[in-house]
Amino acid sequence: MEMNTNGVVASNYTKDYNNKVKNTTANSRTIGEPQLSEEAQKYYDQLKKKFSNYDFVLVSKDQIEYAKANIGKYAGGAKTAVLIDEEKIERMATDEEYRKKYEGILSGAANQIAQVKSG
Repeated sequence: MEMNTNGVVASNYTKDYNNKVKNTTANSRTIGEPQLSEEAQKYYDQLKKKFSNYDFVLVSKDQIEYAKANIGKYAGGAKTAVLIDEEKIERMATDEEYRKKYEGILSGAANQIAQVKSG
């Protein structure tokens, strides 16, 4: 399932990251060199906690096309990978309606994945 410049992917683990994916912390990966404002970083941390069933990969705006073209490479483990670009996180941090829209997409995707797994 793809969301504009973001993607939600569920598949087997792939080891090939083409040196574009960096593990920045134990639970955070990036593609490129995304830069978030303090407010956006705070929101992003909250988003990852709220949707802890996802594996978020933050994408810099100059790597969006690369990430979309290679979306299957970022899935791994038991969690569904979500590619999300820095510009969306910035806007979600300040625009409540935009935030509700994308958080709704994430919630809906989680429910669909759960139904597929149980069905």
